[in-house]
Amino acid sequence: MRKIDFVFGIVLVVLAGFFFNANTQSFGSVATVEAYNSTTTSSTYANTAYRAFSGTGMVGSIVITDDPSAGYIKIWDATTTATSTYQGESPAGTYGRLVAQTAIDTLEQAITLDVAVKYGLVIETQAGFNGIASITYKKY
Repeated sequence: MRKIDFVFGIVLVVLAGFFFNANTQSFGSVATVEAYNSTTTSSTYANTAYRAFSGTGMVGSIVITDDPSAGYIKIWDATTTATSTYQGESPAGTYGRLVAQTAIDTLEQAITLDVAVKYGLVIETQAGFNGIASITYKKY
C-alpha cells in the first residue's frame, strides 16, 4: 500500500508541475508576431509612395515628431505604389484602400490606428511634405 501511495504522489507532483508551467507567462521577450516594426518618412520622401511590406498585417500608429507646414501622409492597403491607379477592391484591378491620412499642419502627436491590411502597406507623402513621421506596423 505504501508503494502505491508513493507512486501516486510522484505522479501528482509531476502533473502539478506541468499544469503550473503551462499557465505561466514569459516576461523576458515578445513573440515575433506581436512585435511592431516601424518606418520613418520625412521631406526626403516628399511626392513619393513606397511599400513598407506586402501581404497581411496591421498598421499600429502614425507618430508625428516634427509637424509639417505643408503636405500630408496617406496610408494605403495596396498591392502597388501607383496610388493614382487605384480602382477599388477587384481581382482584375489594382487595389488600393485608404486606411489613414494626416492633415496639413498636424501637430506633433501619436495617432493610434490598429487597422488591418490585406494586401500590403503603402505610405504616400504629398509633394511639399516637410514633416517627420514614423509609422508602426506588424506583418503577419
